[in-house]
Amino acid sequence: MKDLGKMKSNLYYDGRELDRLDDLQMRCLDTIGTTFEVFDNPEFKDLIQVKSHLTGDIINRFTHIHHSTDDLHKKQDMTRKLCQKVGGCIQRCMGCDAANAIYNVSYEADKINKGESNYHENFKKWLLRFQQEDLIAAGAQTDVKGDRIKRPADQLDPDMYVHVVERKKDGIVVVGCKLHISEASVSDELLVIPTYRQNCAAFSGAIFGFLIMYLLSLSFNLGLIKSR
Repeated sequence: MKDLGKMKSNLYYDGRELDRLDDLQMRCLDTIGTTFEVFDNPEFKDLIQVKSHLTGDIINRFTHIHHSTDDLHKKQDMTRKLCQKVGGCIQRCMGCDAANAIYNVSYEADKINKGESNYHENFKKWLLRFQQEDLIAAGAQTDVKGDRIKRPADQLDPDMYVHVVERKKDGIVVVGCKLHISEASVSDELLVIPTYRQNCAAFSGAIFGFLIMYLLSLSFNLGLIKSR
C-alpha cells in the first residue's frame, strides 16, 4: 500500500480525482492484500509458495511461470481456496495468466525471428523484478472495439484498438484504450495484451503478444507517459 501511495494520482471516479488509497479503493485492496497476508500461513503455504525457476528463491505463486501440471493444479487450488476465503474474486489471476502467456509467446517469437529479436530475455529481466518484489500486475485485454462488426483495420477510428503508431530504437509508441481492467487501480504494472489474434497483413500496427509487455503503470506513474 505504501508503494501505491507513491504513485501518480491519475484515478478518476464520477468526475473526481482519487488518491490510490482512497476509501473507495479499500475493499479491493483488502481483497488483493489477502494474497500477501496468507503467504506464511500454514493452511496456504503449500499452495502459494513456490520456487522460482529464475533464481531458486521461494516466491508468491501469483508471480510464477508454470512448468508442470502440478504447477497448474496448485495454481487452480490456490485460487479457489483464496476465493472462498474472501467470498469472491481474488483479483490477482489475470496478471499471472498474462505473464505466463507472454513468457511463452516471446520465446516462440524469438525463434521465428531467428535471433533478430530479444523479446524473451527482455521479458525475463522484467519478470525477475516482478518476482523479487512480489508485484501485482493487471492484464489489460479488452479494447474499446468501436464498430463490433468491423475488424481493427476497418475501424473509422483506429484508436478503437491499441496499436503501434511509432517504432523507435528503445521501444514503441502506442495509442488506444483498454476497458474494464478491474484491478488496474491497485496494480504495480499493466500487461497490455491483444483482445484476440490480429492479422499482420490487415493491420500492420496491431499489438501482438510478444510486443505488448509495456510497463505502462510504472512509466505513467513516473510521468514518462503522457495521455492524449
